[in-house]
Amino acid sequence: MKQLPHKRSVARLVLWLSIISSSHATAACYSGHPDVHSERRDSEFVILGKVVASKDVASEDDADYIGQTDYTVALLHAYKGSPGRHIKITSVNTSTRFPMDTGKTYLLFVIRATDGSYFVDSCGNSGAAIDKRGVVAELE
Repeated sequence: MKQLPHKRSVARLVLWLSIISSSHATAACYSGHPDVHSERRDSEFVILGKVVASKDVASEDDADYIGQTDYTVALLHAYKGSPGRHIKITSVNTSTRFPMDTGKTYLLFVIRATDGSYFVDSCGNSGAAIDKRGVVAELE
């Protein structure tokens, strides 16, 4: 039976609301949570940065669905590596996404994907700087 366009829109809205209302703390962490020193070793960069812009990108399969969000992060301090003054971090819209708010400062353990883009493991030690003071102390 063919679904009516209105019912598909409602279904997408319900799905989208469930996605954005869930926290990255509920991410599927199949490998567990790494300790600070292991995650630092395995990261391309470890930075303190401020999100200065974000852009939602539609899914290639469904233009009505946000497939990922690209964040521009201004470097405030580097604990590992030299990413430059700004770095683009991609957060794919899956259970492992790492959502950030424009204007907020974050401690980020940045990983390079096989396609050359950068992302943050939501199961790791990254998070809002105000909540990660203990982790920052371990890095210094």
